[in-house]
Amino acid sequence: MPTDVVQRLSSEIDKILVSPEVRRRAEDAGTSVELMSPSQLADYTRKVLDYWGKVIKTANITAD
Repeated sequence: MPTDVVQRLSSEIDKILVSPEVRRRAEDAGTSVELMSPSQLADYTRKVLDYWGKVIKTANITAD
């Protein structure tokens, strides 16, 4: 995706996520909102996928 589109989407999503209503609804659901830049989100996603990939491989988990 073009960088300018990613930046625009990120900016608009951040505006939504900082709204009191969204934060309240997240808290009511037992979660929280954390803003990340596109590169931070990519790094986080990579770490999570690596972690769970190792768990799945170690436990020999397969899809039925």
